[in-house]
Amino acid sequence: MYLVFDTETTGLPLWNDPSDDPRQPHIVDLACSLYDAVGVEIERYDVLINAGVEIPDEVVAIHGITTEMTQEQGVEPAEALDNFLAMVAKAVVIVGHNVSFDLRMKRILAARVLGEKWDCPKPSFCTMRKTTGIVKKLKAKPRFDTDWKWPTLGEATEHFFAEPHTDAHRARPDADASARIFFHLKERGLA
Repeated sequence: MYLVFDTETTGLPLWNDPSDDPRQPHIVDLACSLYDAVGVEIERYDVLINAGVEIPDEVVAIHGITTEMTQEQGVEPAEALDNFLAMVAKAVVIVGHNVSFDLRMKRILAARVLGEKWDCPKPSFCTMRKTTGIVKKLKAKPRFDTDWKWPTLGEATEHFFAEPHTDAHRARPDADASARIFFHLKERGLA
């Protein structure tokens, strides 16, 4: 089975600092789904997470998730991690758009909840990296004719399906769009 997931956070990871650094951001929205080999969804998990921190206004402006929403509707981080890890155990491959970001956020969450290092035990597939040479959007300041930037989920959705990606920067719509792109690639022998 394939596990496709997405997270929304309180900010960007401090890539050069350890996952257990208290300055690391928190996950506030998680969506993950298990799919069979042909793209039929088998299991789904969506949750806001009450990380016990204030969500900065500039981040709320991106994903629309407020501190109050997570306090009122969110589950404890340990519950979200337990459910995610149970789904990872059932998966053969982990899929995401910029999956390295989301997996780093899971390592940060695991460091906080488990107090130990966690590395994903399954191989991963990144729809962002795989579609870079297919979507072919030039970087803002290209150094050469094929200096492609990593496509956003919206750009990849528009390219493959000629329609906009709605509700971007919420975990469930982003996870669903990532799954749709992944299985589109898989049908064409590219995944």
